[in-house]
Amino acid sequence: MLEVGSGKSTSLPHKNNNLLLIGMPGCGKSAVGRALAWRLGLGVFDLDCWIEGASGEKITKIVEQRGETYFRDIESKALNSLRAINNHVVSVGGGTLTREANRSRILSLGICIWLNVPIAVIASRLLADPSELEKRPFFGGVPVSREPIVERLQQLWQSRRSHYAACSHVEVDGRARVGMVVGRIVEVLERSLHGSRDLFERLNKENLV
Repeated sequence: MLEVGSGKSTSLPHKNNNLLLIGMPGCGKSAVGRALAWRLGLGVFDLDCWIEGASGEKITKIVEQRGETYFRDIESKALNSLRAINNHVVSVGGGTLTREANRSRILSLGICIWLNVPIAVIASRLLADPSELEKRPFFGGVPVSREPIVERLQQLWQSRRSHYAACSHVEVDGRARVGMVVGRIVEVLERSLHGSRDLFERLNKENLV
């Protein structure tokens, strides 16, 4: 059974004992990842933050100056470097799953949780904080108004949703406050672990939407 008290250690039913958060840009992976790690007493690793720290450059600058292919290459290398990571919550970039090799790597690292948030909600989040748009490279040149932001999100959704669905063991509605989303994740993990050593046998793509 998971121990859900803050600061307590958790034993997860996967060889690497990791939880990976996937989903669209603006769905809350970074914030939920930090809160979930604290709740379960796990380490936290944010792939985008690690890339920026290692390169000394913002991702927006990397993409603007060197192109998306270059960024995806270093993203893939960073993901591959995590093969030995254990007992962490890992927040994965919104477009990391566009490469098949990355999808395989992510599935090998732990339990994948898809934070599924409606496009309208993501658009509202991004428009409420201009800094959120500025740090996201694939919104460059998009006018800061609702219609073009929604249109861009729909384009990303169409190209990525099948990857999120294929790589997720759990799908959680991520539109609520961070604390509530964390609570839902913990709830499904606890329920799935009860009486079973293998989470994958019991999740069966459980949907909390």
